[in-house]
Amino acid sequence: MIQKKLFLYLFFLIPVYFIVYNFYVNQGYWYDEWATLYSSNPFVSNEIINLRIKGITDGTYSVHAQENVPKYYYLALREFFDIFGFTAENGRLFSLIFYFLNIILLYLISIFFLAENNRILFILLVLANPFLIWMANETRVDTFLIFFVSLNLITFLNCYKSKANFFNLSSLYLSNLFMLSVYPLTFSIFFSEIIFLLYLSLIKKKKVGLNLIILIFSFCCFILINHDYLFLRVNNMSEHYAVLNLKFFISFFFNKFFGSVFFGAIFLLIILFLILKNNKIIFKNNDTIFLTIIIIFTYLMVITSSILVTPIVAPRYIIFVIPIILLWIVKNVEIYNKFSFKFFNILIFLSLLNLMLTNHLTVIKKPPISKALKIIKEQNYYNILSSTDDWNERYYGLYLSTLKRVQSGEFETIKLNDVRRNLKNNFVYLCIYNPRFRTTSKILDDERKCRVEFTGYELVKREEIDDFLISFYKKI
Repeated sequence: MIQKKLFLYLFFLIPVYFIVYNFYVNQGYWYDEWATLYSSNPFVSNEIINLRIKGITDGTYSVHAQENVPKYYYLALREFFDIFGFTAENGRLFSLIFYFLNIILLYLISIFFLAENNRILFILLVLANPFLIWMANETRVDTFLIFFVSLNLITFLNCYKSKANFFNLSSLYLSNLFMLSVYPLTFSIFFSEIIFLLYLSLIKKKKVGLNLIILIFSFCCFILINHDYLFLRVNNMSEHYAVLNLKFFISFFFNKFFGSVFFGAIFLLIILFLILKNNKIIFKNNDTIFLTIIIIFTYLMVITSSILVTPIVAPRYIIFVIPIILLWIVKNVEIYNKFSFKFFNILIFLSLLNLMLTNHLTVIKKPPISKALKIIKEQNYYNILSSTDDWNERYYGLYLSTLKRVQSGEFETIKLNDVRRNLKNNFVYLCIYNPRFRTTSKILDDERKCRVEFTGYELVKREEIDDFLISFYKKI
């Protein structure tokens, strides 16, 4: 028994290795992360930050500059930057901290659903999920929001499974208010809890009135506190790439959630198998009913919003449903019981194999900044020009300036005005060139934008790598 447990714990080293690997190797940022830095700059006033989040810069509004997420994530990240330093690396560290906090909270959630022997198996499946690992390496809201969803679920489960005392009800109120305020698309969680409580009250004849009142009251407070954000989102909707299409109804994001079409299909088939085997039990067990309601209503929210409000057909928008799907699978395997030990072994083996084979297949390819800096240093160049226009300087230029290697003095970011005044003997124009993170086809304007001449300087050489065109110049 001890050997089996030791063997199981050794499996944890595999996902931890990939988490560390991604943090140190895949260090690049893509556009949305540049925007995160721009909206959480600790050296800018709160008033300006609030305007930036709303898409307003220097008095000019742009719907494309507007953040979809409310201000709370950016304000929390801003405080983190203020304490530990405004660097791109610390932005990813912030996400990683919440990733590991989520593991702790998800284990606490599993206590409400699973036998002791199966809780570690569930956590291992969560750790081995490639999509969650990818998002843990991004300076975006994803792991931050899972934290508040997990807190909300813990307080909700405490209220209806333990005791609806003052402390538990207060915690439920606050956690629901925080969850919705941090990420309004968690409305599907809130609505699922309401539906489940109505089921308990009307079908199971349980007294859950206080829980219902607290949830509804917290939702009203959420609308009251966040009415400016909600009004802005409704009245300033723009075109979005994440539109509803047939692929969604075929894969339900499983190809993204589990790293590839092949492994996504395997997990979909596992769910189908468990539904067929447990169909007489699933709807008699409160735990499986609750998890099923959350999953169904989360996907219904995606469909309904995309048809009636705004398209949200992107896997990261409902990333919080991944642990719930995995918990549903483990719970149903536990209920099925037959060959459950062998089933779990196969599931863990597949998950770890999946991670090893798909870790490099990230949904969004990031510019390989480490590789670019290595090439620049090998040529003994240290001055880096990021862009020749204000828009890129505002986002991409800010990102380059927050790199630790820049802040330590190993490299220096320069402005276009420095080049125009011939203040530098040489410099590198590190131009974003047809980046892979674009959702559209390659843009020909990149050719003109990146291949430019500078008065007083001659081009020494150019080198093209993924996402970058690196041009070396020296003073004539």
